[in-house]
Amino acid sequence: MFEAKLSEALVLKKIIDAIKDLVTDVNIDATPNGISLQAMDSSHVALVSLTLGQNGFESYRADRAMTLGVSITNLAKVLKLAGNDDKIILRAEEEASSLNIIFENRRQEKKTEFSLNLITLDSEHLGIPETTYTSEITMNSFDFTKLCRELHQLSETVSIEASLQYVKFSIDGEVGSGTI
Repeated sequence: MFEAKLSEALVLKKIIDAIKDLVTDVNIDATPNGISLQAMDSSHVALVSLTLGQNGFESYRADRAMTLGVSITNLAKVLKLAGNDDKIILRAEEEASSLNIIFENRRQEKKTEFSLNLITLDSEHLGIPETTYTSEITMNSFDFTKLCRELHQLSETVSIEASLQYVKFSIDGEVGSGTI
């Protein structure tokens, strides 16, 4: 049996929303240590790799390793129905044909259950090599998201260079910079 409980549905909603435009179907690997997924976009340009350890959940149980093939498109539709503050429970029995998704809203004393059919996907687990980077930038995720949206309005191609004091963005030859 597999059961994972998140105290806020917003966490899973944001994760699924972030990957739904890249991949349509994924295998979620549920192990006693947590859940993970890997998927390539259809053009084999972008790799999505996600790991959520068991400590990231309010409660977590996986009796054995299970692979749950899920349509991200359908999962995103179901998750839109959850309130951001709802607790969310993902549950699958041994040899399951569906993933049960339960939303609990304590304030309204409401419990909503969905059953998402599992699919069989052929995919191999890709080894991601360790990479050493010359620069590391830490910034607020809200600011990074805003910056990406603003830059996307100008071009689909962005080059980022970092030095000790400045970050330089080059968009189709046009240059902008900011102080770190």
